Amino acid sequence: MKRSLIILPLALALFGAGCGATTTPVATPGQDQQATSTNPGEASTVLAMQKFTDDTFGFSFTYPADWKLEGTNDLVFHNLGPNRSTNGAGDTLTVGRIEGTSATVDDAAAGISRVFFNEITKEWMIAQNNAKGEFESTNAKPNYTTLSGLPVFKVHGKQETAIVPLTHKRFIVVNMNGSTWTGALEPFVKTIRTPSDKLKAEELSSAVKAMLESEDIKP
Repeated sequence: MKRSLIILPLALALFGAGCGATTTPVATPGQDQQATSTNPGEASTVLAMQKFTDDTFGFSFTYPADWKLEGTNDLVFHNLGPNRSTNGAGDTLTVGRIEGTSATVDDAAAGISRVFFNEITKEWMIAQNNAKGEFESTNAKPNYTTLSGLPVFKVHGKQETAIVPLTHKRFIVVNMNGSTWTGALEPFVKTIRTPSDKLKAEELSSAVKAMLESEDIKP
């Protein structure tokens, strides 16, 4: 079932992909666009990858080369997952950019969630509306981290959304939409990094492999 999700621009500005954004093949030692891994007794595996970089907002991510990236303000991958088909019935992964003091996501079923940094206590917080419709703020522990160590906060249960703070005032929001399939979300989010972060080709290859395997597609 399709569900609607809105990334709310709360006193913040969205940066378009056309401003300082580039999509390039991933360069790996001795081989552009591919990462090769060989296990003893097994044939070598070659993964084709693409890297998206937004120099203006200050982040990059890596994804399978056969995923088609579209969009300007929000970056969108259509027709993903086990339900991929020629008529585009697959799931959608959306990458949003938020600049402001918080990242706020409004889900039609799960309600509103807001992640922000408390400058007084020096802690990450998450605010969610309770059964009475009132906001309750609690200390937020990251659900996991990216390969480069950025914190990741998950919200909304089955219709999973990940919020990745690049700084205290810049956030990446990644959402899966469509069926209940979310298998590629975590390995995709783990590739998000800032320009100063350096990741090994093997780490990116492993993440891309996990994205493809979650779609039941053998890399």
